[in-house]
Amino acid sequence: MAVDIATGSSVTLAYQEETSYGELPESGTFRFTPLTGESLTFSKDSITSNNINSTRQVSDVIQTGFSVSGGIEIELAGKTFDEMMEGALWNRWSTSVDEDFSTGELTVVASTRTITSSRSSAPTFQTDLSTGQFVRISGMADTENEGVFQIESITSQTVFRVLDPDSVLTDGASGTSGRLAASMIRNGSTPISYVFEKAFTDLATVQRFSFLGCMVNAFSLSMQSSSIVTGSFDFMGTTSETYATGTKSTTTIDASVGNNILNAVSHIGGVRIDSELQSASDIYFQGIDLSLSNNLRGVQAIGTVGNITVSPGQLEATGTMNVYFSDPSMYAKFTGDTEFSLSYEIIDGNGEGYVFSFPRVTITADDLPTSGNDSDIVENMTWSAMMSASTNIAPSITLQIDRFYSDYTNVPDA
Repeated sequence: MAVDIATGSSVTLAYQEETSYGELPESGTFRFTPLTGESLTFSKDSITSNNINSTRQVSDVIQTGFSVSGGIEIELAGKTFDEMMEGALWNRWSTSVDEDFSTGELTVVASTRTITSSRSSAPTFQTDLSTGQFVRISGMADTENEGVFQIESITSQTVFRVLDPDSVLTDGASGTSGRLAASMIRNGSTPISYVFEKAFTDLATVQRFSFLGCMVNAFSLSMQSSSIVTGSFDFMGTTSETYATGTKSTTTIDASVGNNILNAVSHIGGVRIDSELQSASDIYFQGIDLSLSNNLRGVQAIGTVGNITVSPGQLEATGTMNVYFSDPSMYAKFTGDTEFSLSYEIIDGNGEGYVFSFPRVTITADDLPTSGNDSDIVENMTWSAMMSASTNIAPSITLQIDRFYSDYTNVPDA
């Protein structure tokens, strides 16, 4: 007779945003999340008694507290983790602008880098868009006017100006299928928590574990040449429960929402330093990593098992950049303590994906190792992002993520 043992290949993880912190929602639907690994656990804190006895044995080990911690490892795909990104940035996605334009309704003036809508109806740019936001324009008569552009200023409800100084624009208008799409999220101050349900589905009696009050403690992404874009979300929560009588979802669990998995080869678009597209300057990146931390801490109280809440610390956004050395321009930013803006696109062939941008970045370390005759010289840079408080492009933020989809269904705050 075969022994009934749970295996990692049959573990499922579902989640739902909480309406009241640390409490199972009374309505709504859990959603499965794809993952490559997970480490959610309910940990016990204990203290060993110091009582002295003649046998030299421990007289007691006393439970002093419990806490939820751990996370998931992922392969980045469009839409799939948008809700968790809200938890990582403590904010909500802006309402999506997803507008089709007929022939001539969207026009470009190259000399002023302005985009003008002839419509009196939505989208009204001053209401629906923000300076510093990226927009994706497609379906133009001239392909030079298509792509991802950052808004430098908004002149009126129907006119905005794009920042990109090296964008090759030409006077022109939308064709029969013009489209403008935009949606972004910036770091904020709105706490968001989730409940997770982990299930070992290959057991004869499925065993399930719930993890309540989970807030995103850290979010990371790694983009390395010849690789899939991978990452992780790390959580801190309150308490856990084990059960085997059925899911805690009030309805069935929905399938995950997701597009194609993104890679760091064909899906990494423009890397911009101070808004300048770096591929045009012959600076090539071997890899870029991002690490965002909310520095959460569990808060415990007498008479309560598990954390009563989770409190935030300082938001930290750091990372690494590995640049093939061809000139001293990036090294000069390190030695000169020169701050700059950084953004990079992770967008697939259908124009779907993200732009990650940091308005104010400094390089804290820059190594130039020489490892042998048959090696390329790579600058291994460590960078930190800071609050940008003095620019009209993105005031008082550290991080912004823009998202672009063929449609914005099944995503939060669409």
